Amino acid sequence: MPTKKPETSGPVEIDPIIMQDITFKIVGLTPLILNRQSEKAKHELLLPSLQKNKAEKAQTLKHNPVEEFQASPYISRNDPKAPTWLHMPSGAFKKCISQAAIDIPGSSKAQIGRLVSLSSSAIHIWGLPEMRADMVRQAGMTKTPDVRFRACIREWATEVTYTYLPAIISPRSIGNLLAAAGRICGIGDYRVEKGAGDYGQFRLAVTEGDGDEEWDRIIAEGGREVQRAAMETPVYYDDETRELVEWFDVEIGRRRNQPKIMKPSAKSKKAPIINNEPPEMTQ
Repeated sequence: MPTKKPETSGPVEIDPIIMQDITFKIVGLTPLILNRQSEKAKHELLLPSLQKNKAEKAQTLKHNPVEEFQASPYISRNDPKAPTWLHMPSGAFKKCISQAAIDIPGSSKAQIGRLVSLSSSAIHIWGLPEMRADMVRQAGMTKTPDVRFRACIREWATEVTYTYLPAIISPRSIGNLLAAAGRICGIGDYRVEKGAGDYGQFRLAVTEGDGDEEWDRIIAEGGREVQRAAMETPVYYDDETRELVEWFDVEIGRRRNQPKIMKPSAKSKKAPIINNEPPEMTQ
């Protein structure tokens, strides 16, 4: 028996999607640690260096505090009109509200990821960067201890513009989700989301009445030129960082001026040869 074809009432019409923008001013509650993957690490992934022998390792610096500090943040070098010298990828602020949706009732991580996006690929960060040394453990089975020199902003502020679908999600919901993300997720390295640290927390700035004095002060004092000067001439975050870098500078100078004693071979019975030329320390 032939099946009856369904009756069609005409072409299917879909309403156009209308997106809207909403901007939030953000003030940091705890310091922000910036940790961009350095160019040296990228080069090692693309083309690993050859294995070094003992002599080559002795002539190679394992760390260079100033260079590691200057390589840790994202820099707005190619945009002279950028209001700040430092910025962060927009994905950090999208990820934090998506992650907060897991713990906040009424939304889901996948839904927020679909309905909310950011209009800019870079989020400008205001504030004074300082050099900070942290003891970390490397990835792998051995968990070898190591030290990292990174830029840390003690007081910071930013402005984020989200693009959303008003037919499904309200701007109030986005604001509540972002406020929650500032407390339970954060941004940057050693953030609250990871469980161990409390860095990268933030709050929404006050926009009513006279505004937010703290946000205005950070924006006025932590702009592009101030950040650029601080990156060229590092300011130490704490005494531990200062003492570590000062010891490093003194030790490097001492090793450069130390005579290198060349041991004689097993067949030779001559006295050791002293080479007074300082070794070349390469990065």
